[in-house]
Amino acid sequence: MTSLSDPRWSLVARRLAARLVDVFTVFFCTFALAATVLVPVTAPLTDLLDRGPWGRSLGPAVLLVIVGVVYETVFTAARGQTPAKDLLCIKVVAAATPDPPAPVRAALRAALLWSWVLLVHPTVMVAALAAVFALAVGSSARGLHDRLFDTEVIAYDADAVEGPIPAAPTTRAVEATYSARSWWRSLTGSIGR
Repeated sequence: MTSLSDPRWSLVARRLAARLVDVFTVFFCTFALAATVLVPVTAPLTDLLDRGPWGRSLGPAVLLVIVGVVYETVFTAARGQTPAKDLLCIKVVAAATPDPPAPVRAALRAALLWSWVLLVHPTVMVAALAAVFALAVGSSARGLHDRLFDTEVIAYDADAVEGPIPAAPTTRAVEATYSARSWWRSLTGSIGR
């Protein structure tokens, strides 16, 4: 039996927190996209996809899954980290390598991760999430999606490994570089005012 001070529990807690942050990020991105860009499309799409047990919520659920899969795939294939994973110092890597998973593997992993949105009954959804969590807490600390697509989540502090992100230039530095006066000085070679 493992204790709560086990590093694996820390990793599982960070994974869960990162997943919650990613879900909220994707939800608000989807809402903003649907409310601003897709307003003329969402109402007919919702009426068209009024099927089965979902009713009128199938259209928004499908849009949420699409945005979630694209979000997760782009960040995971590029760096191995979504912004939430970077914040919580964890990284998705292909098993036994320090590299992020290939784009196809990242897309399939993301599709499995976001497919829980389409589960109809809340009891089935909770049972599926509990099973994935139980696998993640198990002996290898790998969830179902990690086992199927041969990935794993590791502790990774990008600031410690890659160095901190450089600070943005100050306003004075930007003005000195791009102001009309500095361009004139560089053209004419003058130094004074």
